[in-house]
Amino acid sequence: MAGLPTQRRLSREDFPGAPSWFDVVMGVVNGFMNDVYLALNGTLTFGANVSGLIKSFRITAGATADTNTFTFTHAMKKKPEGVILIAVTAVTNNYAPVTSAVSLSWRMNDVGQIVIDAITGLTNGTIYDVRVLVV
Repeated sequence: MAGLPTQRRLSREDFPGAPSWFDVVMGVVNGFMNDVYLALNGTLTFGANVSGLIKSFRITAGATADTNTFTFTHAMKKKPEGVILIAVTAVTNNYAPVTSAVSLSWRMNDVGQIVIDAITGLTNGTIYDVRVLVV
């Protein structure tokens, strides 16, 4: 990405021959430029700027991946395009780190719920906290 612009606002001195109504336009443009500058200078947040949903749930792992299922309803205004695994933590053994690769398979059911059909990489009988991002 390119660096931030060095000029953050317009001033009257930049447009000496402009009519008086130009001050109103310049005020609107300066407000916009300031908001964009601040956003691009570290105040953009994922939650406020991306249409998505973070869902957390707890699951006790089964013997096979297809027994590790979870279904939930989303309140998004659009049809979900993906479910991304954000974090998996083993609650058993005082929140031990998960060292194997974990992935999931998902789909939408007939009533618009998100169904996680399988989660791979979990140890049978272990309780996990799972967090996913629905986009």
